[in-house]
Amino acid sequence: MPRPLRELIHLSERVRGLGQASLLPAELFDSMVFFNCRNTLTHLAGTALHCPPFESYVERLVRHVNERDERRRSREEEQLADPLA
Repeated sequence: MPRPLRELIHLSERVRGLGQASLLPAELFDSMVFFNCRNTLTHLAGTALHCPPFESYVERLVRHVNERDERRRSREEEQLADPLA
């Protein structure tokens, strides 16, 4: 991600959060990361446990993240609606 875009994201997060620390620093977007399950599969070999297919839980995962974000936004809106409460 280009540096100016990272800085813009960081600035918008600070303004939106009124100085609260962001969960993901913009600098992390500049890192190339690959994930795999090789070690997990090695440790699970010979057991009755297995990794489920991504398609079997992706909708639940997305729903969880969306609900969590909605709760956070709702709390932020309540704080802004009545700063003296």
